[in-house]
Amino acid sequence: MIIAGIFDSIFSSDKKKVEENFSHLEKLGYARVAPSDVAMLSSVRQLKPIGGNLFAVRYAAMNQRVVGVRYISDLHLTMNVNPSAASVAEWTIVSQLQPMAIKAPVSITPRTIAYEMLFKQAQKQHEVEMGMLPEFADHFHAFSRVQGEVWVPETIQQAIVKLSLSFPFKALEESIAIAHVSPKGWSILCDRVKNAVLFNDLLKVADQLEQAAAQATA
Repeated sequence: MIIAGIFDSIFSSDKKKVEENFSHLEKLGYARVAPSDVAMLSSVRQLKPIGGNLFAVRYAAMNQRVVGVRYISDLHLTMNVNPSAASVAEWTIVSQLQPMAIKAPVSITPRTIAYEMLFKQAQKQHEVEMGMLPEFADHFHAFSRVQGEVWVPETIQQAIVKLSLSFPFKALEESIAIAHVSPKGWSILCDRVKNAVLFNDLLKVADQLEQAAAQATA
């Protein structure tokens, strides 16, 4: 009973923080949407960088942009990191359907062995090397399920390099961080954000990725 009480306290605390964050988003011009919202769920399903069909959204908000609709969602995703076990991870995901000139979906991560193992071994993806800027390749991985002529638009590479010291892309210092770009749009996935300051930082990064995606048109 004592242990159950401790876990209830932890989960209630996290839930309260997430609720406060989404209330903060409303002050920034975002409108709350239901966790069952079809358009939001479609955006997350198409743009989440980690495979796995089982996911749930607990909180979500949207903002109408010039180039499309942006969603911010509290995402619970079932992951199979190894064959013998599955786990549920809690994330914050920013997703925006915004077409760009790219052949296939690509996920971008800081250059560490942990991400290489996740995408190459657990997700069965291939490292993308075509057309990489040296400064990008020095600090970031890019992975895709498609082999061959797959690339990351140069404007996206340049933007990600500039964001390397911004939350959440500071390697493993503050959060897991994965950017995802595809012909349909882009997303940013990180550990569940639990305070307004980091949420503000995340939105600044999203704005810069949006600008880079707008330049990566056919």
